[in-house]
Amino acid sequence: MNLKNQLAMAVVLVGFGGVSASGQVFGSGPSDSALFTNGVFNVPSDTPPPAVGNLQQLNVMDGGVVGDRLEAGSGAEVNISGGSIGERFDALPGSEVNISGGSVGDLFGAISGSQVNISGGSVGGLFYIDSGAEVNISGGTIGDVIFAAPNSMTNIFGTSFTLGGSEVTGLTEGVAFTVTDRDVTLAGFFADGTAFAFDLDETDDGGDDLSGRGDVFRNFSIVTITLLPELVTLPGDYNGNGVVDAADYTVWQDAFGSMEDLAADGNGNGAVDAADYTVWQDNFGSTNLEGASMVVIPEPSSLALLGLGVTVAGLRPRTRKAG
Repeated sequence: MNLKNQLAMAVVLVGFGGVSASGQVFGSGPSDSALFTNGVFNVPSDTPPPAVGNLQQLNVMDGGVVGDRLEAGSGAEVNISGGSIGERFDALPGSEVNISGGSVGDLFGAISGSQVNISGGSVGGLFYIDSGAEVNISGGTIGDVIFAAPNSMTNIFGTSFTLGGSEVTGLTEGVAFTVTDRDVTLAGFFADGTAFAFDLDETDDGGDDLSGRGDVFRNFSIVTITLLPELVTLPGDYNGNGVVDAADYTVWQDAFGSMEDLAADGNGNGAVDAADYTVWQDNFGSTNLEGASMVVIPEPSSLALLGLGVTVAGLRPRTRKAG
């Protein structure tokens, strides 16, 4: 089972899923753009809106830049797979934010009634989780300080956990376990393999700035951990469906030249380039689907590759203007 399917199963067991004021039911990730009848904004192609309203969707992709003080209102969805959103971004009641790449600046707020799903990218500085807000973290890099208010919910999905330096044992895969300990450090590895460490302190030990401050998880804030099995990475499987096929070539082609959208960075050098095409080509036909053994189909013939429209020699990485 790939990471996306594991998380889909796990979040159902944890029970997250928000309902906006307009009655729209959000899932565990980006929704079909056709649902957002009041407007879809794809940045950088479109000019970023100052706010995202009911039945509006904002998609921030590689190279996209959204300024400070963005607000996502009730019935809105914001999907960040690349680019950046500035400081003081607020997810207001009834909104959903999905972060799989890119970055969100300092003072990001998940306000009561909102849902934030983080599977990649980075959240910087202070991340505030309000009472009644729900945050689900399966990957990425979380900022310097998390402040979780009473009656907030933070669900963490990972492959291993320690509490106060001791391994958390006895967990059942896919079943959420509520952590009631405070004034200890919860650490481990997110589902995407990124290491994390959160201080489950009940009180704020810092001053007006972030220096010297630790995370704060107030009394009655809810923290759960859900154990997921470690994934066996299949080289060239850029869409994570367990098979290296033509669809993975499309993922590579769409991201070619990117240094932010790295789903197709097969050799892990921090950029999607021609070498990642070679990784895909060398593993074409491989599979790690459940119930199937790893098999390698002979490399596609030149005619088959031409049928896919592969033209590696003439490709050049995308560049962005300075400033």
